[in-house]
Formats: sequence, C-alpha cells, structure tokens
Amino acid sequence: MWQELTPKQFLEAMEYGQKEKDKAMVDFAREWTVNLGEQVGWATLYTPFHSLAYKARKAAVEHRELTEKEIKKALGDGETLTFSATILSDALYYTRQRPATLRQGETVVTSSYEFLPDVCENSNFFPESPAYMASCVYKFPLKDLSPDAPVTLVVIKPTGEELLFDFDLSKMR
Repeated sequence: MWQELTPKQFLEAMEYGQKEKDKAMVDFAREWTVNLGEQVGWATLYTPFHSLAYKARKAAVEHRELTEKEIKKALGDGETLTFSATILSDALYYTRQRPATLRQGETVVTSSYEFLPDVCENSNFFPESPAYMASCVYKFPLKDLSPDAPVTLVVIKPTGEELLFDFDLSKMR
C-alpha cells in the first residue's frame, strides 16, 4: 500500500501546486519524471503528493479552491501506481506488442490498465525522425511491490523496442 500523506506533506503538496502554478508542466513534474531524451521519451509517476500538487496547481490557475472530491481523487486509493509516458517513434500507429510491466528485483507486475492511442500524434520533429509521439497511461497494482524501493517501468515502443524508465520510489514525495 502506498503511504498516505502526512498532514505536513498534504500542506506541502498544496503549497507546491499553488506556488508553482506558472511553471511549465515539464518543470513542474520534473521531480517525478524520468527522461530518456527528447527523441526517445519520458515517463512520469503520479504519487499522491504529485497528484495533489497537480490538482492544486490546476485549481490555482483556474482561480478556485480544490473541492473535497478532487482532493480524494488526487490522493487515490493507495493500491495502484499510475504512470504517464510519452513515447517517440516513426510509427504512426501504436501496435500493441505486449502489456507494459513494472519490475522490482525479481518481481514483474503486468499493468492492470493501459491507455494507448490507436494513432500517434505528430512530434515536434515531424516530418523528421522521430516523427510521431504517443501519450500513454499505465496503472499497476501495488500489492506485490515495496513503496520504498526502486522500480523499472518497461514500455514497448510501437516498433517493438523496450524502453526502461527507472524510478526510486524511496526518493519520491
């Protein structure tokens, strides 16, 4: 089970989101993002802290208060790890080779939910290589994983290659 935020962490997340509302998203989420290079891809882990900070940022940009429902949703159920990944390639169509996995030591967990686009979007490099990008979401059950150890998100590119994103959960707020 993912650890619940302490009252201090809760306030820190709210403050971070409100204070950093004008930061570009790439800078705002840098602490939770592993970047393999602008022509390869990046992945972001949505910890309860990051999710709450993101919702607080969104509310601050919209000049409103967060609702109780939004806070509850941001904090999640503590049972899953959610990642977003942006994958660049020259494939227009995202053909699913096999599900993404999360590795921790000898433990390999298959995603319980995946969103993969049918058609990729033009990348910033279009029409040059890599011409396309896919924005994906993956959820993994946390039950067989330690929230205090490194994990590797293994994502399959549309071309079939594996991308490895290493996250040290013990260092993530």
